[in-house]
Amino acid sequence: MHLGHGGLEGMGIKNAVDRATIMAAGEAGFIIADPPKIDGKPVEVRVKVGFARLARINTVNLTCDIKLFIDLYWNDPNMVGVDPENVPNYVWRPNAYIYNSIDGTGTNGGKVNEHQVSLMDTETGLMLYPLEVEVTISNDMDLRKFPFDSDAVDIIILQSEDGDAEDWVLRQHENVESSVQFFYNVFETPEWDVNGFSLDFF
Repeated sequence: MHLGHGGLEGMGIKNAVDRATIMAAGEAGFIIADPPKIDGKPVEVRVKVGFARLARINTVNLTCDIKLFIDLYWNDPNMVGVDPENVPNYVWRPNAYIYNSIDGTGTNGGKVNEHQVSLMDTETGLMLYPLEVEVTISNDMDLRKFPFDSDAVDIIILQSEDGDAEDWVLRQHENVESSVQFFYNVFETPEWDVNGFSLDFF
């Protein structure tokens, strides 16, 4: 249900001033809709990750710097038929953070730019919430085979602390091949060769 005058009146809010106050709070982002669960099941939020930078791999401090885009996709049946240019500010959106960020474990550590929620498909209610993240992460390394050592840079993405697995869960995007992309020249990573990636969801 949308937070328009008609929808709020149908919820039993008869006073026009009260309805206007609630609508203003919703547009300001102070009110967020409940997760759009279907048949009581958690909302499945599909994840795509794009690397813009992987640098300063520090073998002493066991850290590295990353800049990446985290695209969160889900379907919201409440947005079916809505004009993509008029997505309300109160629409539900998930949130995630880098768990092994040393800039603030358990929070959105480092620099996080949150962009506007977008309606990608008005027929299915496909939504997109993009996050742009710049953090320094903990990167355990085993250098005993130097100079023939290898390093798996683990980037652990978790749902925000205020999230609940009964409401929504992170899932692998259905298009696995494009679920991880690199938007920089991987051959320019100093002293290291980037050989590929793997995904695990649990």
